[in-house]
Amino acid sequence: MRTELLARFIYRPPLPETNRATEDARKQCQELADKLDHILPESAEKRLAIRKLEEVLFWSRAAIERHSPPDFKSQISNVKS
Repeated sequence: MRTELLARFIYRPPLPETNRATEDARKQCQELADKLDHILPESAEKRLAIRKLEEVLFWSRAAIERHSPPDFKSQISNVKS
């Protein structure tokens, strides 16, 4: 369990290798948000749809950071129990 928790919460500094993927995810979410803003009527459902896009971006960035080199295992091996 400790390894799993460290994998979720360890600090991962931004890496040049992940900048493009992060920016691509952000751009795609922004473009979809702009489209939805224009086609959906003002409503609680529209606000929820936009909020869920924020969640998509959050989890996309987490996936990029958690599963891109350098592997987190090299980082957590330096963390003392």
